[in-house]
Amino acid sequence: MARTRLIVFYYILKMRGHLVLYLGQSTPLNSIIESLEIWPADYLLLFAHQISGIPYQQYLADLSSAFKSQRIIVAGQLLRNFK
Repeated sequence: MARTRLIVFYYILKMRGHLVLYLGQSTPLNSIIESLEIWPADYLLLFAHQISGIPYQQYLADLSSAFKSQRIIVAGQLLRNFK
């Protein structure tokens, strides 16, 4: 199901003229940061079901700090626990 959502968002963004780069599942935050240093992005789309190693609130805070100029869209089961 998540893969279908990714494909739909991929095509919506492409149709609106955005370049899209798929980094795959289980991509560590530092790898995302390194990728965006090479490939600048307007949007960061994340489907998160679980995050291992740190609390999800900390992960989202780190994500926000790292990507101040990008619009971040977070979806997935992770948000069921978000308060």
